[in-house]
Amino acid sequence: MESFRNFIIDHVDRVLEYLKQNPLLIYARRSVDAYAASYALAQTFGEAAHVAVVDWPPQRGVCVGFKCDGLYITEWEVGVDDKTYKTDFTSISHLTAVLIQTLAPLEEDVHRALYVGHYAWSVDYCEFKCPLPPELAKGDEVLRVVFPHLDDLPFKKALSLSTLPIVPGVTGREADDGKRASELTREEAVALLDWALGAAAAEGFHTAVLDKAVRPYSKEFKPAEKAQRVEADLAGFVGRDLWEYVSNIAETFYQLLKKREEISALPNPFYIYKLPPYLAYYVKNTQWSALRYDSPRGHLVAVLPPPGARDRLKTAEERLAEVGQVLKFPTHLVVFVESGKLQDFKEAYEKVKS
Repeated sequence: MESFRNFIIDHVDRVLEYLKQNPLLIYARRSVDAYAASYALAQTFGEAAHVAVVDWPPQRGVCVGFKCDGLYITEWEVGVDDKTYKTDFTSISHLTAVLIQTLAPLEEDVHRALYVGHYAWSVDYCEFKCPLPPELAKGDEVLRVVFPHLDDLPFKKALSLSTLPIVPGVTGREADDGKRASELTREEAVALLDWALGAAAAEGFHTAVLDKAVRPYSKEFKPAEKAQRVEADLAGFVGRDLWEYVSNIAETFYQLLKKREEISALPNPFYIYKLPPYLAYYVKNTQWSALRYDSPRGHLVAVLPPPGARDRLKTAEERLAEVGQVLKFPTHLVVFVESGKLQDFKEAYEKVKS
């Protein structure tokens, strides 16, 4: 990250001009990672600051999660006016931690927020070699199997409530009471994990989707529970029981598997970002597919290749960029299609599939 620190220092005047605005308004994409990073920037630099969660990229400002004119941070790129820094795919929280540490101390509450944001990103999006960045390490991490509430609920109950990761065939389904993880013998724990793997396979998913549950984990920060609560809030379930969120996202998830439409409409913009990394493991899907959410400004569309065709995402990105801003993830793309250009998207999408 030394080259990124140098980029910040080279453009420090403009970076601080954006971040020291009073009031400071930060536009955040609807994801735990982007929201946590926005909160961290607001807490560190803003005297009077507001984080606005938006479903469409603003034209200009301080933007976290998509590109805009001004200062922006995405998983692949940081921009300041017409200057850009390209990076390997990493969390927005990680990049934000480096930015903050280059210019100011990383306070404890800010560190905790960025840790939670990176954890949520890691579970959803990171598939191979997912070490914790040194800029975010708490120091007490151990590599373990993690599901939210695994320490305070019976094992099967915790998995039925899990959205970090989503466990196909288990999340959102009724679960019997039983022992908590701390009460299980090694043999019992292995048997329960085999049960979860079997449920995912029976639902039509590659069992590698459960690898998402193995992550470096800080017992002091406990990011899984905090990240899931932020997920629920971003999905519109503010102040409501966690089960309402889990039940709703699970119903949407399983309905997508049943319908298997070429372009499926979703009722919630958060699900455009949340569901594709899991649907990418659905081995019964042999065709390109898309998820669409209609906003007042336009259409948010997630485009997923079938398993084994991820190498075509780069070409798809180039073609779809003709109709709107594209965010690239390891398993899919998210395209912002302006109102009135949906037909243009469909034509480009047909070329992507051919």
